[in-house]
Amino acid sequence: MNELSRDFDRIFEDSERSTNGLVGRPRLQILQQQLQTLHNDASSRWADIGRILGISERTLCHRRYEFGLPVKGLRIQRHRIQETIRRVDLVLRTLRAAQQIIRRVYSVPCPNALWHIDGNHKLIQPYKIIIHGGLDGFQE
Repeated sequence: MNELSRDFDRIFEDSERSTNGLVGRPRLQILQQQLQTLHNDASSRWADIGRILGISERTLCHRRYEFGLPVKGLRIQRHRIQETIRRVDLVLRTLRAAQQIIRRVYSVPCPNALWHIDGNHKLIQPYKIIIHGGLDGFQE
């Protein structure tokens, strides 16, 4: 355990702040080797590594991205996921289509013979707004 704490002390001492002539808080210089040592050899979680180095999780995430280390989460465009599901999963796609709501077909003799009325009460709590609407059932 002493060896591990010595490594942490050495790594923290190796970290220096540099200004590079820019305005604002100096940038903390973190080496890729520091992050890899703490994560792989010490088996530390990323949140713990951020606390050890005295940086936020966001800064740590930026450094991991700069060094090509694994960054949590993937950003995949929605349309790519939908295209992949359509292409790969034909059986479940068919089952999902079978569970769609089937709308009732009805015949209304003239305008104003049937009205659809609905309300939305979701805005009561934050804004004290209630919305009600009506629609003539003659038009589709």
